[in-house]
Amino acid sequence: MDYRRKLNELGLKATPCRKAILQRLAQEGEPMAHCDLESDPELAPFDRVTLYRNLKAMEERKMIHRILGIDGVWRYCIHDEGIVGCPGNHAHLICIECGRMVCLKDQPIPNISLPEGWTIKGKQLLGYGICDECNSKKAKDHEED
Repeated sequence: MDYRRKLNELGLKATPCRKAILQRLAQEGEPMAHCDLESDPELAPFDRVTLYRNLKAMEERKMIHRILGIDGVWRYCIHDEGIVGCPGNHAHLICIECGRMVCLKDQPIPNISLPEGWTIKGKQLLGYGICDECNSKKAKDHEED
């Protein structure tokens, strides 16, 4: 994806930090926490506040979206190329063992009937359990006992 063009189209400068964040989120392919981005070697030149401010700016412009895990940690996910605005409206899963989060883009969140006068600013559906990798590790550990 041409991040420079996309950032410019949305009124943001294509700074090295923004491009590095977008590249890392695209490379991961799953939502990532701020602390994971902060500890990533590719993003080492950028401090915590710089990362946070850039994540916030790109979220406001709908280049990324964030999901709150049951652990209280926000995770950020890049939007698919060609999608205008937040692809949102899909469920997510989080592993209660390792904290990995995945998007379930083919499983939409149900519509919410709002009371008169209300406007919705966001919604999320989060399932939680144990991921395939953690289940496999548990099964292997159990076999060794």
